[in-house]
Amino acid sequence: MATAGWRASYPFVRIPAPQGAREQGFEFILTPIVKIEIANLEQRERFFAVVDSGADYSYLPSEAAQLLGLDAASLTGSTVENRGIGATVESRFATLGVSLLGEHEEPETTLEIPFLVPVHPDPESRVVLLGRHPFFRLFDVRFRMGYTDDPTLGKWSLERVVKRRDSRRYWKPAAFPRPANGRP
Repeated sequence: MATAGWRASYPFVRIPAPQGAREQGFEFILTPIVKIEIANLEQRERFFAVVDSGADYSYLPSEAAQLLGLDAASLTGSTVENRGIGATVESRFATLGVSLLGEHEEPETTLEIPFLVPVHPDPESRVVLLGRHPFFRLFDVRFRMGYTDDPTLGKWSLERVVKRRDSRRYWKPAAFPRPANGRP
């Protein structure tokens, strides 16, 4: 896969593990976080975002949407049931300009990303997520953990993808069969 010259490497951010995980011996979670600037028309705000390989789509919580002057109820398009761990949130897509900020707070690369925005305020969710679609198609995202004897160390990196391999060389994934009750 050919890539452009732009790439960046970041340390993981150590976040204390929840109590149940600490009881199992996990003291912290190494989390890939990047500082970004999101633009909606003339409004710009900076946020820390989790690069979440487990999230299908990027997510902008209610509080962040308000700062950017976004009202999900007035967005056009179908409502999407955004299912996360423990909750389902009605959301709509809004495509916004995103700049990844470098070490000196300057935009290093800028792109358009569709974010799911909750239709109704969701006070439980406060984290901006950069999910797989399309972020992981635009960047080669690599996580490196456990490469030293110190479990507190690790890093992750991004490299902008500009050319893709011929898709005819790859197997297409089969559709995941759904049981009659709709649950996996």
